[in-house]
Amino acid sequence: MAAATEVVLITGFTGFLGRRLVAELLAARPRVSVVALVRAASMARARQAVAQLSPELVAAERVELVSGDLATEGLALQAPGELAGRVVEIFHLAALYDLACTAAAAAAANVDGSRRLLAFAASCPQLRRLHYVSTCYVAGTHAGRFHEDELDVGQGFLNHYDRTKFAAEKLVRDYRGPGQVTVYRPAIVVGDATHGDFDKVDGPYLVMEAMQRLPSPGLFARIGSGAAPVNLVPVDFVVRSLAYLSARPDTAGGCYHLADPQPMTAFQIQRRTMALLDRHFLLVPVPASWVAASLRWRSLSRLVGLPPEVVPYFDYRAEFDTSRCQAALAASGIRCPALADYLPVLVRAWKDRRGANLS
Repeated sequence: MAAATEVVLITGFTGFLGRRLVAELLAARPRVSVVALVRAASMARARQAVAQLSPELVAAERVELVSGDLATEGLALQAPGELAGRVVEIFHLAALYDLACTAAAAAAANVDGSRRLLAFAASCPQLRRLHYVSTCYVAGTHAGRFHEDELDVGQGFLNHYDRTKFAAEKLVRDYRGPGQVTVYRPAIVVGDATHGDFDKVDGPYLVMEAMQRLPSPGLFARIGSGAAPVNLVPVDFVVRSLAYLSARPDTAGGCYHLADPQPMTAFQIQRRTMALLDRHFLLVPVPASWVAASLRWRSLSRLVGLPPEVVPYFDYRAEFDTSRCQAALAASGIRCPALADYLPVLVRAWKDRRGANLS
């Protein structure tokens, strides 16, 4: 660990956002060193992620990997007091992102893990900021505009992931220890807008897979009305926004929707994706409930590559207000790019990976 630096603790370092955020923070803040809390089972992956940082950052040894576990009281740290005494800032990204996860698994990772992280934060005497990465989908079944200062509006939830992220955000907002809390809510995070690099095959990539598997020309379901916005954001926008907003003192205490202020509709995305894949379908309107019920037959779900858990998001009723986030980012030049502009990049990257996996 480099001397005379400010220590930032991060959870979720090995994840898609975590790796990129660490690189962005280290590049933007020369006086910061990062301590990454990593489970023993993920330590090899974490070392590989460190090795992939720029040679200058690796040589400066500004990333320290510490074995710990959010599933254990006290985080299973060997020297919790020593680490707590050094930390001035915390980024909590770790979560179980799985729309099909069980209630118990989601609660253990997202709620109990956050509670334990907050208990550690409360023991950090020098802590100035606590940054929590939530999700726009804490909006659940809310219909209409969902504002950045709103959380509990009487909504229900589509799955255990959304429900437990809501519960975790409530815990974070109720935190009363040292350090000011800032909450960030990304929409559906997709690949890099410039290079297309992506991690997990979900969201729009599942639609690409289904279109590639089904015979063309042919039929494809237009789930629900097709008029609902599907809010996608590229990972580079999310990471740059997190790094910039977290460095501004005036953002402390706020909540920011890292979302597309002008998202395309599900129908628009389907039509544009079809054209980019050179696939030809008649889009047949089908109620979302019918599609979800059909895909409960796992053999059909595997055939088309579309799990039933994603279906409700094609007809999602909440729209995310981004006024506060846009105002805070205004001076930075950071903007969420239009999906129409970078969707070709995402499709090309997906096709390249699919081709490599099939070869």
